[in-house]
Amino acid sequence: MWLVASALALPAADFVYWRWAANSLTCGIETWSEDRRAEGWQVETEPVTVGGWPNEVRVRIPSIRMAHSIGGPAGDLRIAIDGATVALALWHPTALSVALDGAQRITLPDRRAVVIREDRLVADMPLIGKVAGVATLHAQNPRMAAADDAWSSAADDIFAQVSMVGTEQGHPAADFTVTASAIVLPAGGKWPLGNLIRDIAVSGRVDGPFPPFRTAAAWVRDWRDGGGSLVVKEAMIAWGPLAMNATATIALDDQLQPMGSGSAKVSGFMEALDRLSAAGVLTRSAATVAKAMLSLLAGTAVGDAPAEVEVPLSLQYRTLSMRQVPLLRLSELDWPGL
Repeated sequence: MWLVASALALPAADFVYWRWAANSLTCGIETWSEDRRAEGWQVETEPVTVGGWPNEVRVRIPSIRMAHSIGGPAGDLRIAIDGATVALALWHPTALSVALDGAQRITLPDRRAVVIREDRLVADMPLIGKVAGVATLHAQNPRMAAADDAWSSAADDIFAQVSMVGTEQGHPAADFTVTASAIVLPAGGKWPLGNLIRDIAVSGRVDGPFPPFRTAAAWVRDWRDGGGSLVVKEAMIAWGPLAMNATATIALDDQLQPMGSGSAKVSGFMEALDRLSAAGVLTRSAATVAKAMLSLLAGTAVGDAPAEVEVPLSLQYRTLSMRQVPLLRLSELDWPGL
């Protein structure tokens, strides 16, 4: 008799546990919405549906609409998501999986709209602790295009990972890794090195306080004033003839413009500089000086491998320099709300 009772009790207990987890997850989604509203976002969602028993809790949100006035005079930042599924495994309830469905539409304050689609986009994030944990995002075959079809771009694969860690200063920092492959840039654009970036990989740490968001300008100013910095441990790019591996430390100056220093190991630089000069990205004189300097510093090529050179770089007052030789003047960053 007790065997029959146990056989009936176990599924009942599992269902009670599932109902409790489902209620906790739906309440958590509502709390997330309320937190975003407290930050100034307008958030609208359609009624959710719950399923997944007996192995997981799966909450389906048919659509999500968000808007925020980020401080620009042109209008709001708007985000529209066709749908999302939030899942929690019952026997591993320490990590949350969020899969986006359909398309995501982002409308910038200047009313330009971008539509993003992908074969699969899943984000996994920890539920335990605010300072420790690893979150990942994986997009397969992402495609991005202007809403009016004026341009489009695509990639084979994008992966991002963020780990929140504590620091000796007592505030959190974020270690990150981002990789992308076979990035096809919009056709018709002026791409001196070609419209295909074969590979990109960047890893590093964002340090400093993470203040509450009011406007973009207020956020970066508070981050800078709190000693915020970006440490790029490795940045690799393979684009046309150019192959580069770099490290850098970057902060913001008193005008909220990037400044910093680093070093880069570069190959394929002769053809790359010629292309950049021909396209007007670099002046002819800057390209000539850079080619002469890099040729002197380059080691002897081995076999068919291109010559490789490692050089120091600095960025100050929006000017990128190599060994004190100005190479490129960057456009000014215009932070909304400044």
